[in-house]
Amino acid sequence: MPFKFRLERILKLRRDELETARQVLAEALAELAKARKALTQAQNALREAKEEMIKDNYKMPQEYLRLVKDRDKKVEKREIELENAEAFMRKARENAIEAQQKVEVLEKLKEKQSEEYKNEENRIDQIQTNEKVTLKYASEVQKQANNEEDS
Repeated sequence: MPFKFRLERILKLRRDELETARQVLAEALAELAKARKALTQAQNALREAKEEMIKDNYKMPQEYLRLVKDRDKKVEKREIELENAEAFMRKARENAIEAQQKVEVLEKLKEKQSEEYKNEENRIDQIQTNEKVTLKYASEVQKQANNEEDS
């Protein structure tokens, strides 16, 4: 009779959870890369605005100051988005690691139980083989005893 793991359904569920956690982690990493790119773009726009203001010898300073403040606010907003994306990615990574550990625990249990099952099957087979050999030997001894009595 083949080995049947009683917690196979739970193991499948945990594997599904792991796959979902990995997908969420992949999404979080993509979001993090997007946030980094947006921050870089905002920082470049701010730097360009400052360079343009210097290049024009501070002509129209009010306009440039408004532009610099606006770009500076965008940089701050992107930094906050980056921090949020990093926090989300860390949480997703923790969830993926936890899901992986749960799967590994059940897989180790399954492996251990399978090994125990095989050992028990081998032990039973060995007992049955020993009984057959013992019966065969006893039968042969009985035949020899009967033959000696007849002679």
